[in-house]
Amino acid sequence: MAGRALNVSSLGIQVVGQNLANADSPHYVREQVVINTNGTLRSGPHALGSGSHVGGVVQMLDTFLEQRLNSAQSDGVNWATQSRFYMQLETLLGELSDVDISTTLSDFFNSIGDVLNHPEGVAYRQMTVSEGQRLANELNTVSTRLLEMRLSINRNVETVADQINRLTEEIASLNRSICEIEAARSPATQAVGLRDQRLRAVSELSQLINIKVTECDNTGMINVSSGSDLLVMGNIARPVYVDYVQDPYDQMSLAVIRITGTNNILGATSGELAGLYVARDEIIGGYMRELDQFAFLLIDEFNRMFAGGQGMTGFSELTSLAAVSSTTAPLNQAGLPFHVQNGSLKILVENTETGIAETHEILIPLLNSGNPESLMTLERFAAELNSIPGINATINSFNQLEIEAESSLTRFAFADDTSGLLAALGMNTFFTGTDARTIGINDVLVRDPGKFAASRNGIGYDTGNAVSLAAMPETKSRNLGGMTITEYYRNMNNRVSNESARTQAIAKGNIAYFTSLAAQRAAISGVNLDEESINMMIFQRSYQATARYITTLNSMLDSLLTM
Repeated sequence: MAGRALNVSSLGIQVVGQNLANADSPHYVREQVVINTNGTLRSGPHALGSGSHVGGVVQMLDTFLEQRLNSAQSDGVNWATQSRFYMQLETLLGELSDVDISTTLSDFFNSIGDVLNHPEGVAYRQMTVSEGQRLANELNTVSTRLLEMRLSINRNVETVADQINRLTEEIASLNRSICEIEAARSPATQAVGLRDQRLRAVSELSQLINIKVTECDNTGMINVSSGSDLLVMGNIARPVYVDYVQDPYDQMSLAVIRITGTNNILGATSGELAGLYVARDEIIGGYMRELDQFAFLLIDEFNRMFAGGQGMTGFSELTSLAAVSSTTAPLNQAGLPFHVQNGSLKILVENTETGIAETHEILIPLLNSGNPESLMTLERFAAELNSIPGINATINSFNQLEIEAESSLTRFAFADDTSGLLAALGMNTFFTGTDARTIGINDVLVRDPGKFAASRNGIGYDTGNAVSLAAMPETKSRNLGGMTITEYYRNMNNRVSNESARTQAIAKGNIAYFTSLAAQRAAISGVNLDEESINMMIFQRSYQATARYITTLNSMLDSLLTM
């Protein structure tokens, strides 16, 4: 009995020393000696105790609290990841700088005001073309950098997949080692060091994905699942791999993590992986779609207004930038990138020698009134143009419309397009492209800025069209939801700022919640130096008392033997 008591005190001192040595070790769980009372012995008519023994060494761990910690950690990392990418997006947009899209947009429209003040100066029209090019370049640059951010997130997803495989393999291996040790010991004995390592691996895994941990009875092993998918089953880990799916809104491929065997996409609802998915597909991807829509509306609205005007000189030849999918289909169903509606447009044909100009109106019927042959197709439009004296129209092999003056003394221009056909075809337009990635300036204007369509009443120095173009930042449009083009862009960036602030607040809230849970865990599983010092003194005094008890027994035996 005395020997077992010495063993209890000695092992208690060793566990206290282990706790003190790991007081600052992360993920360390305080250990405690399990002391059990021995069975009762009969001594004549009496029943006497037989002392105590060490039942095992266990960790002071609240498994339910650990599960809540893992869940809180997953949520915190998820929102922190989203917040980080919102901050990167705000930095990229640079709305508080003087080189942002808002400033470039204002500079562009301000340059049109200079054309109003100097309609006869080609240099001012050249400046407007240059400012337009700067605006297009800024949109191109932002679009490219957003795409680079999404591709970078794809690479982060690949890294997360590697980390998941490493951690699940480590957990499965530790499961095997823990089972081997604990299966050969008493039920109270735990492989505490290996359990600490496994706890650390589980914590790291919870930072990547949402997980649920369940411990198997009598084996010491754990199962780890994410959603409805098991990642670790005892000593077997199910690896994951990276697959690529097409983004329905873009031309890039999206990296997703699938589980080997079932090929199911790992349903991450929190953790870094979920944050990366949201950042790539909703935060960055969502803004890319909004920016593309903004560029599309800017191109459409500006070109519709621009195409109905005239420059300082007319055209001797012109080719549409857009091609139709079918030359015999109604133009609103011919695959043009911009909307065409019922309306009309005018063709101005001028003799440069006499200065006499003739105006010809062409109706653009596109609503089916029961007679499909009356609908405007590209072939019919070309025929209408060919009926106008002085110009010829043909359709090339790419299904593009080509218009050419019949004489070197003839020039043509366009006016009053209420159908949007010229903007859709890309004839007499300012911008090219359909989104932020492809927006550019019409090469015709780059080569000859004098063709900037400032006039509305014929080829020359009139500024009627430039007045409308310059007023576009203050002109509300139904296509823009009743907003101006500048309000539309400002609302886009306000949403980014508001969502960034909201996400940051949620991230801080999750961090505060995790911190409170970590404090509870520290109270249960952490090492308290004062408490361990008291335990050390208790085991020391117990050891000393047991040693004196042995000395007393030895003295009694000596007395007995000398009798």
